Amino acid sequence: MPAINSGMIKVSGLVNSGTFAEAGLSLLDKCKLGFQTEHIKAAAGEMTAGELDLNVLYHLEYRYTRERLMRLRSIGEKFADFVLLFAFEKMESFPVDTHVRRIIQYYHIDDSGFETCTNLGCVGEWGREYFGYYCGCPGVLLLSEIIINL
Repeated sequence: MPAINSGMIKVSGLVNSGTFAEAGLSLLDKCKLGFQTEHIKAAAGEMTAGELDLNVLYHLEYRYTRERLMRLRSIGEKFADFVLLFAFEKMESFPVDTHVRRIIQYYHIDDSGFETCTNLGCVGEWGREYFGYYCGCPGVLLLSEIIINL
């Protein structure tokens, strides 16, 4: 965690996406972002070019915002849902990983729809349907259960 905190402090010192997009990789490596450095730099470039507007995305429906985020390199379903839930306040977002799936199984949620899910994307769809529009709230509780038991 100290390396992440240190990296975040260094990143927050950058003025805007343009500064980040124009910075050399050797400078950005000091932010300790690891293999994601190039992907973040590419996203900053899209923001600078006007191809990615976070303010516009914030106001779009969940599914459109999720689709757009997942077009960015290295952004998958789980990470997109985390960003949507915590940064974009999209409460219909239900981030899922193998730990969340196990917690759901542990609490024996009895739903035939869940039992037929064979991948995490399906579990996310199940969570949105089972818990409804505000599925992000129980999703956070499931995540906290994981963190508490680490």
